[in-house]
Amino acid sequence: MSGTGSWTKLLLIGLGTGFLAGLMGVGGGVVMIPAMVLLLKIDQHTAHGTSLAIMIVIATAAAAAYALNGAVNWPIAATLIPGTLAGAFIGARLASRVPARQLTLLFSVFVLITGATMVHEGMAGADVAAPAGVAAHAGIVWGLAVGLLSGCLGGLLGVGGGIVMVPALALGPGFAQQVCQGTSLVAIIATAISGALTHNAAGNMDRRAAIGLAAGGLPGSLAGSAVAISMPGAHLTATFGVFLIVMSALIAYPALRAQQGTGR
Repeated sequence: MSGTGSWTKLLLIGLGTGFLAGLMGVGGGVVMIPAMVLLLKIDQHTAHGTSLAIMIVIATAAAAAYALNGAVNWPIAATLIPGTLAGAFIGARLASRVPARQLTLLFSVFVLITGATMVHEGMAGADVAAPAGVAAHAGIVWGLAVGLLSGCLGGLLGVGGGIVMVPALALGPGFAQQVCQGTSLVAIIATAISGALTHNAAGNMDRRAAIGLAAGGLPGSLAGSAVAISMPGAHLTATFGVFLIVMSALIAYPALRAQQGTGR
């Protein structure tokens, strides 16, 4: 990878991914990885490892912006992290034993229904923060369960934990949307560090690409966070719902294409 054009692509990919991460409270790998593979011809494993390294930068910057505005629930974040790490290990072990195509399609339907629900809640003007008692008790138990589920799905299907954590926190204990996203970003930092170290040890890291992606991703994440924090909670909930609906199609497409290819 060399030349001005490649650096421009890296900056733009990083900028777009960072903005999405800050706006939606997700890692952004669903955009960054295919962009690196298709536009920069970086192999899949290297793209995955490089993406995880950039997620550390992007998620840290975005999480800091949310935290400065009081939009991180630290006790819940602390329960999400061990769950995601344990779940990722379980999911990776199950990956070779579970029919991934059917599971992917079921998950895409789940994401679609969740997205539609969040759009409905947002359009109805729902912007309800959890009562203190819920946040202190049921929220912690819910956080452990959500972390385990998101980590497991990440290890099994290769999807980012944010698309599970954010709606689960929003529709479960009912935290304000900005708090769900800020809390998700904190958990993503820990899982990205773990994954990046593993990939780096295996040699799956393009450091030159990482520099360009980080240069675009850092300001992008801060801009996305600023927009999210300034939005009314209900509008942000509906926006996240639309994001999930788009994600459900992107998740299902490869599985449906493979199914058509086998004639089943």
